[in-house]
Amino acid sequence: MAARVFSDPVARGELELILHPLIQHRWQAWLERQRSSGSPVAFVVIPLLFERDYVSCFDDVVAIGCSPATQKGRLESRGWSVDQIAARLSAQLPIDEKLRRSDAVIWNDGDLACLRDQWRLLLDRWDLVPN
Repeated sequence: MAARVFSDPVARGELELILHPLIQHRWQAWLERQRSSGSPVAFVVIPLLFERDYVSCFDDVVAIGCSPATQKGRLESRGWSVDQIAARLSAQLPIDEKLRRSDAVIWNDGDLACLRDQWRLLLDRWDLVPN
């Protein structure tokens, strides 16, 4: 199915018309449960956040990015071909545009400790670091 929808924009659009409202309903319901439970923060991963114009649904947008070389290596390690990578990336805004539009950026080219430190700094900025 992925081969078809990422090579045929019409088919991808039809699939998105079916799936995106269902997916949106799920993350909105989950966020409402988080609010109702008193959770101070909740994160939702939405690859097409800007493309679907969901930005207004959130207080802040955090983009997680990495260099093109790191991204390519990670996707290749999942067994994706160069053509599959190109097809999927062309269906999204370029990462530099996502970074520009976001309120905060986590740069994920390093190791897990570096990623953890960046999240801690971000949570500290929001006064959410646990004591």
